[in-house]
Amino acid sequence: MTNQELKQYMKKRKIYQWRVAERLGIQETALSRRFRHEIGERDKKNIIAVIDELYAQDHKEKNEYISSLIKTSQDDIFDELCKELEI
Repeated sequence: MTNQELKQYMKKRKIYQWRVAERLGIQETALSRRFRHEIGERDKKNIIAVIDELYAQDHKEKNEYISSLIKTSQDDIFDELCKELEI
């Protein structure tokens, strides 16, 4: 994977460079400078792992949020139904 493909990988997953840099324990500018020249395979694997980890974390949070909205909606519907049926 080239540096450009790695950037596209981040973009496709909506993961910002600053988040990757933060997780790697480096400044965003340092990560940006690394992209100026081809990054070594070991570093690319680390970056890809961080991107995948952040992506999974984001999706887990979104899924939990959606589940809570569905649960709230179901509870509201049930409450309204009980009121109408005077239960």
